[in-house]
Amino acid sequence: MREILEVLCGTSERNIDIYLEYLIGYYKIDEQFEYKRVTYKYLAEKYNLSKQRIFQIIEKKNRILRFFIKAYLGDKPRKSEIGCSYTYYFPGIELSTRVYNCLKCGGINTLKELLTHTRNDLLELKNLGNQAANEIEAELKSIGLNLKGGNEE
Repeated sequence: MREILEVLCGTSERNIDIYLEYLIGYYKIDEQFEYKRVTYKYLAEKYNLSKQRIFQIIEKKNRILRFFIKAYLGDKPRKSEIGCSYTYYFPGIELSTRVYNCLKCGGINTLKELLTHTRNDLLELKNLGNQAANEIEAELKSIGLNLKGGNEE
């Protein structure tokens, strides 16, 4: 889970720790396996931050995960959820505008659709050559994904 959050959120270790503790929801209070619910107050005291800052960190991570899931499934996020035009379609990867436009013209509009194509399928798209295909494969590899039929490591 930590690796997924680092790829998607790219934030500090502390913020990821806060979010993971929040997701887990409970913390151990003694050796008798007695647990208490994680609260904003508990996290604020533990990390020496305000409750408002803890809330902001958690909400930001929730927003990023919701955005990624929606985009992967092909749902179109609201304008307020997107940072720039092409990461809307391909969250987690940074494609050049030229490559993005080639994909869009070829009818590939989401990450989910992109992952159903092979390298040869991409090379058949108008104006998309080896360099663009290499860029796409490198970006997918950076987040642990491959094109259809790609080498699984």
